Amino acid sequence: VMCTVPRIWQSLYKGIMQKIKSGGKLHRLLFFKGCDVARRYKQAKRIVENTMPLFDRDQFSFQEIENARHTIKRLSLAYHIFDKLISQKIRAMLGGEIKFAISGGGALPEDIDIFLDSVGILVLEGYGLMETSPVIAGRRQHNPVICTVGEPVPQTRVKVVNKENTELEVPHGQPGIIMVKGDLIMKGYFKNEKKTAEVLQNGWFNTGDLGKKTYNGKYLKIIGRIKDTIVLRGGENVEPQPLEDKLGESPYINTVIVVGQDKPRLGALIVPDFEALTEFARAKNISYRDKYDLIKKKEVISLFQQEQKKAAVQR
Repeated sequence: VMCTVPRIWQSLYKGIMQKIKSGGKLHRLLFFKGCDVARRYKQAKRIVENTMPLFDRDQFSFQEIENARHTIKRLSLAYHIFDKLISQKIRAMLGGEIKFAISGGGALPEDIDIFLDSVGILVLEGYGLMETSPVIAGRRQHNPVICTVGEPVPQTRVKVVNKENTELEVPHGQPGIIMVKGDLIMKGYFKNEKKTAEVLQNGWFNTGDLGKKTYNGKYLKIIGRIKDTIVLRGGENVEPQPLEDKLGESPYINTVIVVGQDKPRLGALIVPDFEALTEFARAKNISYRDKYDLIKKKEVISLFQQEQKKAAVQR
């Protein structure tokens, strides 16, 4: 058993991607093809086992389940070959004997969650705050629904409410503010009645987090923070977290913050991964004096523009 924060998994993912991309063309092709096979195989299994998070309907159709069974049979051999040749080596990086890992302290990016599941690393993501002692919800080992933080812990109620009117609960599958009720909730902030009144309403604690429940109301997905919502000059509301997660998958980006409040368009503040950037410069025969000179090179600027466009398309 291993307790981690999402940053650990992001670093592992980036390290693997960087190593693969620095290898031969055939090696890269086989790896990414294998990852795609593993992803589709695991997705089909989740459909058959009814562990796929659904936000727009309650269940899959009979035909979709039959198609998933066919996919499992068709991809089974290729999946197990990939698992033997590649996934086992990735799991060995964590010791090879890990039963499951617990991830908390921040949202686990969806693509990394899917990748870890594809290579056979069971991650149980949890969700909570200091004010909630601290766990609100978590995936269960016997029923780990990926891309969610699982079910609320016992004796805890969770609802998702309208952003403008917290008295109004939104339908399952729709985004809103997460509110929690139960014995785990704090009594209040020490000697700060005003702040306490802002977050506690009739026993319900306003987490300030955005999320949504699956269509059946059983599982919870975290989207971002209500205070992080960016309102562009044209009035469009944008949640930065999905974009930041996508950008963060780039091997050339260490840290990123999406900005744009009251601006005509979004922008990003990027801290590069200079180790990966140095390799990029070497491969492209880019000469530079120091890292400050490197980030001004037109090839590097173009690289980050491409990474931003890629993230915008995929989000």
